[in-house]
Amino acid sequence: MGTKSSGKKMNKQLILIPVVYFFCSIILGLFLDKLLIHLINSPDAYINNFIFKSIILSFITSVFIYLLIKKWIVEKHVSEKQQECLLSLIINSIPDFVNLKDKDGRWLFANHAAIQTFQMEADVYKGKTDVELEPYCALSYDELLHCERTDEQTWLNRAETRFEEVFAKKGGGTTDFDVIKIPMFHDNGERKFLLVISRDITRLKQAKLELSESEKRYQRLVEFFPDMILVHSNDTCIFVNKAGVRLLGGENHDEILTTSLCNLVKTDYSANITQNLDVYSGEKVTFKKGKLIRFDGNTLDVECIEIPIIFNKEKVKMSVFRDMTIRNHAEEVIQKAHTLNIIGELAAGVAHEIRNPLTSLKGFTQLLQRSVNESKEYAQIMMDELNRIEDITTEFLMLAKPQKINYQKENLTSIINRAMTLMNPHAILKNTEIELDCEYNVLNIQCEANHLNQVFINILKNAIDSMEGKGKVTIRVKKGARENVIVSFIDQGCGIPQEKISNLGQPFYTTKEKGTGLGLMVSYNIIKNHQGDIRVESEVGKGTTFHISLPLFRNHNPSI
Repeated sequence: MGTKSSGKKMNKQLILIPVVYFFCSIILGLFLDKLLIHLINSPDAYINNFIFKSIILSFITSVFIYLLIKKWIVEKHVSEKQQECLLSLIINSIPDFVNLKDKDGRWLFANHAAIQTFQMEADVYKGKTDVELEPYCALSYDELLHCERTDEQTWLNRAETRFEEVFAKKGGGTTDFDVIKIPMFHDNGERKFLLVISRDITRLKQAKLELSESEKRYQRLVEFFPDMILVHSNDTCIFVNKAGVRLLGGENHDEILTTSLCNLVKTDYSANITQNLDVYSGEKVTFKKGKLIRFDGNTLDVECIEIPIIFNKEKVKMSVFRDMTIRNHAEEVIQKAHTLNIIGELAAGVAHEIRNPLTSLKGFTQLLQRSVNESKEYAQIMMDELNRIEDITTEFLMLAKPQKINYQKENLTSIINRAMTLMNPHAILKNTEIELDCEYNVLNIQCEANHLNQVFINILKNAIDSMEGKGKVTIRVKKGARENVIVSFIDQGCGIPQEKISNLGQPFYTTKEKGTGLGLMVSYNIIKNHQGDIRVESEVGKGTTFHISLPLFRNHNPSI
């Protein structure tokens, strides 16, 4: 503001001076003319007086111009001095290193930041080159020599040069500088000045390094996060982590990034996860249930939360999908275990209450059967029903109190033949044929033979009972691909509807009119204890196949 005011004041003075001089010249000229009129006696005297008038006016004009020029020079000098001080103040206030060198590399000016950077006293730099400053500053000779070399390279480039320099600290460590060197030349192309501007970027580089490391940590965290993370915008997937590729069954990230979000989420669920997030207030969000479509066409039960984020400087949405398959299976297992526990407690009580009177009834029925010939037929019916109640009670007790199993090396074919021998009379009565199709005569497994025999008898009985009229049950035995053996029981019965297959093995679930469902439940548990599994294939009207997978003998007992 002060500089502008003084400039306006000077302009007014420059305008006022010629105006005053003009009027003063007119007044002085009229005064001298009046004086000459009284003094003129002859032409020579008039000429002399005219010359005198011209001399006086010239003298006055010269003095006036001299005073004016002197004042202008003084004011200009003061103004330049003020501007120089102001410029120096500004440059010294700059935290960056500022240095001006002549054409020979000698220091002409350095601001406070430059003096502090070199750790030298003020004004000691004047007239010295970088190398000559070694005794007075903190930099080493090699570092100062490097500065001169970069100066020379800048002169040769004849253009602004920018690069980074690293200087060692006396106490250890280094300081990084972002350096700009600007060469200035005369009109004839000769070197004039070299301006050096440098900024300490040590903290900036450290901050960038820390930020980069932080980004890498978060990137690894997201990449190896066990749940699927999907970033999407306008129905376009723009990022997916490894868990997402694995969950969707894709081959790589690019395959998913070219897929629409609507093709990955079931239609009835996409509206939930693509909702408008402008109303998101930062409050706690809960997982929403839905279904995810894999690339193989199968669907997965998932939970999802969705939040807005900034990705590549754009507002997008991030969805986290959690596979619920394992959890749902675990919940089913827990529910089944809870049900079995209740059934076991119930079975223990029922079996205990039934078994004692059952023993008495069975004994008296046997006596009655021997003594009363005319009632022998009824006694036999009573005996059969009592045997049936005893079998059910035995199954109840197996559920209520599982016994420790003694696994031994056994020949699977022998166990199957034994079961066939026991079930042949029942098959003959039902007009059914049992056929064995076995690839090997000797297949050793680790098992409890009586329990497996019970399973095979149970499944054979179910297969025989499922056929009305003449039929055939085929037992096919073959090795599996994972050091296991697969025993398949194939019947030609009525079949089981698909919606009922998943319920097989559950307590009291049966497809037979007079069944309890306990036999098949016990069978499932026995196979599970043998580290195997049961898989069922069926088609209504064509028949059912039970595939039982069991591990082959491996020279050690399985965990029980």
